[in-house]
Amino acid sequence: MADDGCSYYEPHQYWSENRADWPTVLFQYEPDISVRGRGKPGQLITREGWLVLDLNSKPVKNFRAPLALSSKPEPYLVEAIIRENYDLDMQVQDIRARMPGVLVNGVDRIRTGTICMAINRFRMRAGLISWSSKIGSDAMKDYLDALLPPICLATNSTRPFRNLHPHEVEEMKLINAGCYPNKARAANRDYSDANKQKIFHKAAEKYRTKRKAFDGSTQFTPTFYKVQQVRAQREGRSYSDSGEDDWQDSDAEDSRDAGEEEDNEEELDRDITPDADYHQAPAPDPAAAETVIDFRNLRPTTYLQIDLISMMLEPSRLQFFYITGTTPPPASSSETYLTQHTRLQSALDNEIVKAGVGDYNGVLIGLTDFTDKLWTWNGPWCAEAFGTEPELEQVERQVLAVKQELVAAEAETGGALEAMEVGSIQALDFSIADDG
Repeated sequence: MADDGCSYYEPHQYWSENRADWPTVLFQYEPDISVRGRGKPGQLITREGWLVLDLNSKPVKNFRAPLALSSKPEPYLVEAIIRENYDLDMQVQDIRARMPGVLVNGVDRIRTGTICMAINRFRMRAGLISWSSKIGSDAMKDYLDALLPPICLATNSTRPFRNLHPHEVEEMKLINAGCYPNKARAANRDYSDANKQKIFHKAAEKYRTKRKAFDGSTQFTPTFYKVQQVRAQREGRSYSDSGEDDWQDSDAEDSRDAGEEEDNEEELDRDITPDADYHQAPAPDPAAAETVIDFRNLRPTTYLQIDLISMMLEPSRLQFFYITGTTPPPASSSETYLTQHTRLQSALDNEIVKAGVGDYNGVLIGLTDFTDKLWTWNGPWCAEAFGTEPELEQVERQVLAVKQELVAAEAETGGALEAMEVGSIQALDFSIADDG
């Protein structure tokens, strides 16, 4: 099909699937439900006095969208178009009406369900929620609510965040695994608890494969257990972050009753129980107690370490956003705290110069000490100004977990943890907080 493509539409000319080129509507986290359906599509589209019809001979409605789309429109584009027409209650059927037919043995192979699946996969990778209520969409939102930093929820924008890592996508899908067998093909609609557990464990194995490729771990992240706790409270169920909540116990029993090997089931249960590092402060390790680590100079190599550094950079990133009104540089999963803070400060300096206010003292808040014994900022903590002070207990658990992780790595290699040089950050001028 030589002419199979999207027609030119000027408002979309600079869009692309690259996150930096997304339209603003893709970064909007939740919709303004008060505007949905408020407007109505304009007149039906006509050409030379004739109505434009779709493949089913139905008139094509007029939306803010290209008249024609290709047979394989990019999922980001479809999601953006539907969101831009949220007030007009645009549906996937209206997207399909703009696409050509692709016949295989006389049957159109492009179905609305195929389009929906492509959009859903894009949303999961991009960390977006569905703006229309769908089966299982509440679980996706629960996961993103727990994963996104506070700045995203406070500003209703995912612009300061990133695309999800592959293991995060699988972990988010895992929340619904086995919950909706009625959505599967007819031959697989087995409603038994044993089948639901089988589906869950298959999805868990897929998650573990992705997670191991990311940082070597096979455990669930803190986000998963936070979601389980929230959902249990909502449903009035008891939940323990030891991974032994009611539904896991009953499912395990049902699986064994269905004839699964008990040894294999126990092994799976051990694999998917929470990592103690994530949920409680481990018993003090004498070797760890003698080692003091400057976490500001730690180059992260595991998910725990990446999460800790990201947590402590968040106040600086939020302040950057408040001062400039622009998205801070993307966080790195391989650089130290000091390296990322320095790059953030340089970006702020450039923004100040471009704004023509070179005399503005734009020093970002930062850590002057960050060890398992002490973490202090370069000025009094101002929670009112920044609003994202990390919860002390959460930081303490994360710091201790990372430290024991490092000490264990040192014991395996037989080496000693190198002394880390302590850098310096300028003192904070709190006129920044007053102005912003």
